[in-house]
Amino acid sequence: MGVDNLEAYLATARSHVKRGNVEFMQGDARRLPFSDQSVDIVWSAHSMQSYPDIPQCLREFRRVLKPGGTLAVLETDNVHSVMLSWPPDLELVVRQVEHREIGDEDSYIGTYFPRFAQRLMDVAGFEQFDAQHIFVHRIGAAAESLTEFVRLYLSNLLATTGEHLSDRMKARLAILSDSASKKFLPRQKAFSFGSLQVLMLTKVPL
Repeated sequence: MGVDNLEAYLATARSHVKRGNVEFMQGDARRLPFSDQSVDIVWSAHSMQSYPDIPQCLREFRRVLKPGGTLAVLETDNVHSVMLSWPPDLELVVRQVEHREIGDEDSYIGTYFPRFAQRLMDVAGFEQFDAQHIFVHRIGAAAESLTEFVRLYLSNLLATTGEHLSDRMKARLAILSDSASKKFLPRQKAFSFGSLQVLMLTKVPL
């Protein structure tokens, strides 16, 4: 069963699943459309930033899981989420601005979920917490999907940090994120991409 609250995401998911016994439905992670203790595994990937109430979502995951059932969560920590072959002085300035805007725990707990996962899962009634760290790495000219991801990532950085950057730094970041520029980052020969993924596993007590 695949659940999302937006029909557009469900339509995309359906277009990628051509076979198998998979059903997609619209629903809210805070109120899942399943009975108590009715599923064996809950899988949540790169969604914590989107959940409006993470503690409630974790309680809901526990509600629908059978005794001994597994909750698996895959997330990144945004401090280590993307490493690119861009000038270090520019990256450091952008990171300083980005992290100055973190806010309080309620706003950043989803962005940095792996740091809080064990405590939050314990409070929600899970046990046997485990975390596995996987480093995803690509080097050289990026494929089309990764090129688009990096373009969107850099464009978002420019939009969220631009007003706090000097004109010079803002212009440099704009060039790197511009697909029409010769310096467009994903097309550079020395392009390098790395992402630290954290797979967190925990169980419902028997």
